[in-house]
Amino acid sequence: MTRWSSAIAISVLLIHGSAQAQMTGTAADAEQLYEKAWEAMERNDYENACSLFERSFAISRATGPLQGLATCHERRGALSRALGLWRQAEQNLAPDASSLIDVRAAIFRLERRVPLLTLSLVEGSPLGAVIELDGEPVAADGRPREVDPGAHELTVNAKDRAPTMTKVKLGEGERKTLVLSTGATIAVERAPEPGFRLGPIRIAGIAAGSVGVAAAIAAGVTGGLMIAAESDIDAGCPGEGRSNCDASALAAKDRADGLAPWNVAMWVGAVAGVGAGIPLMIVGDGDAHDAPPPAQVTLGPGFVSISASF
Repeated sequence: MTRWSSAIAISVLLIHGSAQAQMTGTAADAEQLYEKAWEAMERNDYENACSLFERSFAISRATGPLQGLATCHERRGALSRALGLWRQAEQNLAPDASSLIDVRAAIFRLERRVPLLTLSLVEGSPLGAVIELDGEPVAADGRPREVDPGAHELTVNAKDRAPTMTKVKLGEGERKTLVLSTGATIAVERAPEPGFRLGPIRIAGIAAGSVGVAAAIAAGVTGGLMIAAESDIDAGCPGEGRSNCDASALAAKDRADGLAPWNVAMWVGAVAGVGAGIPLMIVGDGDAHDAPPPAQVTLGPGFVSISASF
């Protein structure tokens, strides 16, 4: 399609498009941008030309600027982009449009020039692994992908894996297949698990609990002796009221009376020791990574002293 036939096509479509747009100058602006774009093309100023064609198409939505934009990208080497624009123009044109043959010829020409790159991941790759082609995520579906000729950079990213980078260069019409893999597993530093520390608070809890257990044992022993004494009393004091007691029964009664306060005291000590020791051991001194509070243990004749700051 020539420049002049494209100009005629856009003029017809713009005039047919909207009388209101012409009244406001929008259609005229689109055509002016279109003319300036072709002037930039003649100077080989493709960057400016593509921008002008794109602005003209945004205003008019006509196929003339769209075909000009496709031609511009083709000349600057962006073949895959140009091919996509020619296909868009083919869809926009009416079946009887005179420019349709030129559009299809451009598609036929570019389909043989555009390189194809097929990408996939090695079997067993972690779920969620992503391939990026020139910084853009692409599907690892094993299907040929149209790309521009030249150098490209591929990156594979996956959770807890080091990224891998691969560079590939394709010429016009080249077909290439790459099977990519993720990087090595990255060692993840995890927070240490809380540990057990035997500090002054737990030591005090163990000591109190030990005293309570010992007192409970002593209470059990004294209680057993008291039960035995009661048996001796029952045997030595026949009859009701225990009025006729022999000497052994009276001695047993003295033993039971002497053991009673000790038994009560041992039970009180057992409850107090265990009751105080268990909470101290549960609360403890923090985990093994905390700095221990200052503590001092003093040994003396007949005693052990533990002092600490909490």
